[in-house]
Amino acid sequence: MHPVHAHSPACNTRAVDSACNRGRFAVDAAAECSACATDTFANETNNSACRACPAHTRALPASKSLQACVCAPGFFGPDGKAACSECAAGTFNTLRNQVQCAQCHANSSTPRASARAVNCTCNAGFFGADDNVCVGCLPGAYKDFAGAGACVLCPPHTFSLGNTSASRGDCGCDAGYTNLSSGVDHKCVACALRHYKDAHGISACTVCHPDSTTAGAVSTGLAACLCVPGFAPRDGLCSACAPDTFKSSTPTKPARAAPRS
Repeated sequence: MHPVHAHSPACNTRAVDSACNRGRFAVDAAAECSACATDTFANETNNSACRACPAHTRALPASKSLQACVCAPGFFGPDGKAACSECAAGTFNTLRNQVQCAQCHANSSTPRASARAVNCTCNAGFFGADDNVCVGCLPGAYKDFAGAGACVLCPPHTFSLGNTSASRGDCGCDAGYTNLSSGVDHKCVACALRHYKDAHGISACTVCHPDSTTAGAVSTGLAACLCVPGFAPRDGLCSACAPDTFKSSTPTKPARAAPRS
């Protein structure tokens, strides 16, 4: 009786009589034939070992030819077989023997050679569950990493103007606040007395024109600069009250006539 799965041409010697079929092997002529393992093949008879499939390919057990080695998940080839290339970043392939890779949904990406749809994670500046729709961070928030995490609110007294902010550095100082830090972690402080800032960003506060001041800190425009006592607004500046007139309060009111003695 011949070993299991052996090939038995008539009138052959014992060694040839024990030759294994394609897709199987035996370490010697007396051993039983065993199926080639996953990702290997044997395309001839009388095999003492199976041959490994090329890089990035897979084969089922007991494969009988090189053609049984097909591109692995995460890879693709012109015929789904030999010369397999890895899926590019932003694409994936969940199946074997594919000629192209699938594209991730908008605003998401994957590492190269990704084999699962859940590898598609939202880009920085976008949030959502993996393998799902990714939505841009709303103004006032940012997300500086790829993945399924939520957007983070900008620090106090800062704000990001656009959607899809991908860095804390996008959180510029509010109007009335200026930046004291040179890095992306903006430290915004209120404009001091006699200063104002009328725009979002990291620019410095502007000093009021001479002989004017502000009612307090966090002033957001030139209109907050009020003429000091003894001065009244004239042509956009503060001018000294005319002789025999006075102004005792800070709010911008015309100088009043001085009472006569």
